[in-house]
Amino acid sequence: MVKPVNALACVAQWLEVQGIAENSGRLEEKPWGRLQSWKVSGKLKVALYSVSNMGHGLPIKKRKSATALRSADPYVIPVEISAPAEMMRLWGLSRLRT
Repeated sequence: MVKPVNALACVAQWLEVQGIAENSGRLEEKPWGRLQSWKVSGKLKVALYSVSNMGHGLPIKKRKSATALRSADPYVIPVEISAPAEMMRLWGLSRLRT
């Protein structure tokens, strides 16, 4: 989400669908920003990632071992969290090995 108010509205909708109280969430400060999460019976149901100092684009964590290559795409933004990797983790997916 670009505007925080839109992200909060989306979270509120998912919490309502799941029947989860908004005040039952957990807030964690992370090196890249804040993570709010709501669990039911120990299982993550809703999460809100708020990345600090990031414009509009896809956050990709730059590996320490990576060279100084930078994407030509202005909407691929180097920050301290990788959205695709985090989504794979949340969905229980693993990387394909070739």
